[in-house]
Amino acid sequence: MQLSIINILQLLLVFQSLVFMTFLLSQRRGKYISNSLLAIFLFVLAVHMISNFIFDLNLSWPIPDLTNSYGFLYGPLIFLYIKSLVYKDFQLSLRNALHLLPWLITLSATYFTIIPIQLSGISILISFSTYLVLSFRLIKHFHLIIKNTQSRFDSIALLWMQRFLYGLIFITLVDTIHNLIVVNNLVMENLFYGFLITSLLFFVTSLVFHGLRQPELFQGVSVEDEALVNDAASSYTSSKLAQKEIDSLAELIQSYFNSNQPYRDSDLNIQKLATSMNMNNRTISEVINRYFNQNFSDFVNSYRIQEAISLLKNNDDKTTVLEILYAVGFNSKSSFYTAFKIKTGMTPSEFKKTLQQ
Repeated sequence: MQLSIINILQLLLVFQSLVFMTFLLSQRRGKYISNSLLAIFLFVLAVHMISNFIFDLNLSWPIPDLTNSYGFLYGPLIFLYIKSLVYKDFQLSLRNALHLLPWLITLSATYFTIIPIQLSGISILISFSTYLVLSFRLIKHFHLIIKNTQSRFDSIALLWMQRFLYGLIFITLVDTIHNLIVVNNLVMENLFYGFLITSLLFFVTSLVFHGLRQPELFQGVSVEDEALVNDAASSYTSSKLAQKEIDSLAELIQSYFNSNQPYRDSDLNIQKLATSMNMNNRTISEVINRYFNQNFSDFVNSYRIQEAISLLKNNDDKTTVLEILYAVGFNSKSSFYTAFKIKTGMTPSEFKKTLQQ
């Protein structure tokens, strides 16, 4: 039996997926459910690739060709994985099992009839596209929640997952071309298929790497966090706060920030602030949204940047920008530079140069 480059790439992807799957299941860091869902995704990919390998080489195999059914699993698994990262109390339930129905139906039908490749391909494409849209919407909703409840948006946002979803779109396009356009050209078909598997090798490595780098201290948003955002979206229609009371509470919050400097805590969230001020987190959220016309993250960062500017002006050149950004409550250089440039129109380095003129 002579293996082609395509076959070698298939086996490499199978090996990589199984190794990463075992690694994820043995990890204690991060969410166990999230790691498990990602491990299942890798297992499905490994089974899919080994099935392709067996049927490409026309090896004897007692199980019917089920390769057309696996495509119905990738979308639901990615969506549920993202959902497990987003919500603190996420648990797998029978309701989640409904996402597997298209796969189960296709799997059952495969034993009784031959499903046309074009029909299964189009069905999988529709299913996968639907879950991609749902995943993008879920991440967008998550970002809205953490902007209104957390002060460290950049370090916990799922921006990396958005990039992977774009990567999946690219891989899907390559797969579609492979299946629909170059099917009659063996050379081009192998070229696209090889490129597809290579892309998956890089995709899987990056996905596992970034998935394990999720901040351990932040386990997702709660039901209460989501309720705050829903209140803001409805413009606090059920609020009992009068404008006079909002003005008074806004002054209280400003006074507390100026005197106690809670923004210096890089892990500050709305619940921490509410506890320290002996206030309701919904009330604080409403005041910040209605009076200051900002979300919680932007409000806190405005104080951080304000102090950073003050420290840069009074800097004796011994204190570095890195020391300043940590001192005022930022925990990453990129988030500090982004917030600083939005506020001043300049990077911290450019701002320092203007002070020297």
